[in-house]
Amino acid sequence: MTEPNAVAFELVLCAAAMPNPADRSTVDMRAAGLRHAPSGSPHVAVVFVKVPPARFGETFDLAMDLLDENGEQVHGPGPSGSVPVCRDFTIEVPQAQAGSGAQVWAGAYAQGAPPLPPGAYQWRVALDGQVRTESIST
Repeated sequence: MTEPNAVAFELVLCAAAMPNPADRSTVDMRAAGLRHAPSGSPHVAVVFVKVPPARFGETFDLAMDLLDENGEQVHGPGPSGSVPVCRDFTIEVPQAQAGSGAQVWAGAYAQGAPPLPPGAYQWRVALDGQVRTESIST
């Protein structure tokens, strides 16, 4: 059973995503629910976060990591060598929100990742003591 003041979130993989310029609380996605991507093609991991009113005004840390089929961190080229494919976000929820819960979004591109060779991969997302994973194969 979920606690009444627990933060809820969903992890969705897609071919492409961007904030909707007309409504920044929504995200336009292409091929949402992606489970397989051609080797070397980009994909996007999008996290939708729902915050209950009792938690308005709080700040949350969200961490996203791309793991290989052995559960090891995927690395890509960086300015000074190999770097992990991960993203960290701070989500600040305003104090004054109307309705039953605010929905804020965060997204991460698999940028900085080398073209992924054929195999099984997994995005791992941690937020507010909860962890979710979503698999993708290439």
